[in-house]
Amino acid sequence: MAVVYKHKRLDNNRVFYIGIGRDKYRAGKKNARNKHWHNIVNKHGYTKEIIHDNLSWNDACEIEKFYISLYGRYDLKKGYLVNMTRGGEGCPTNEKEYPDYHTLEELKKIISLTHPRF
Repeated sequence: MAVVYKHKRLDNNRVFYIGIGRDKYRAGKKNARNKHWHNIVNKHGYTKEIIHDNLSWNDACEIEKFYISLYGRYDLKKGYLVNMTRGGEGCPTNEKEYPDYHTLEELKKIISLTHPRF
């Protein structure tokens, strides 16, 4: 199982990072973060929020990509996220090899059911 989480700055409550992990504890870990993430956390502090839980790894990868695209990356001048990739690294795209793989439309439905504000 996997989770998707977000980190928000304490000073303005703005989402600055979207991540995935095999369990909810990854959301609170400070290791394996980039220097931009550490700069924000050191200066402003942060909160963490699990936004999706009990997902297959494949679904978590796709949902992470969706949120990174939605919020936009700072390095691409499209948003405030300090994520350095589009997300979903290692996420398979071959539906026949991975029976729990969902199409983008199916993922949008899952997201809307579990997170109705989108």
